[in-house]
Amino acid sequence: MTNLNGPLLLAYLLYANVAFAGAALFYWATPLAERYNAWTTRIRQRFPNINERPSPNNAQLNVKIIAIFNRVCGAFLVVDAAYYLIHALNRLWRRLLGRLVTLDMNGPRRFATRIYTNAEMPVIRSPITSL
Repeated sequence: MTNLNGPLLLAYLLYANVAFAGAALFYWATPLAERYNAWTTRIRQRFPNINERPSPNNAQLNVKIIAIFNRVCGAFLVVDAAYYLIHALNRLWRRLLGRLVTLDMNGPRRFATRIYTNAEMPVIRSPITSL
């Protein structure tokens, strides 16, 4: 069996960092939105022919919209990373228990999942080699 410790560790680190980035994006949504608004305002001042500056009401509305967008993206990243991190932890849990999941055929189209321990694992012999 292949040693999966390296890829599992990489998955844990990746999903933990994605969850951290999502939490940071959610927490600092308003300051990031204000900085983004200031940056776009500086660009609009430098190049007035491309786009005119927004009115003060529109500038505040832009900040609110970007803050809400940042919070939604941050929440999505946290939930997505948590889901996949739990999935990776389940893989580790199954591996530590030493169980194998195999499929038994219970008819032509029905498949049932059964969990075997290593001692109970059935021996499957090919009809060709059993001659």
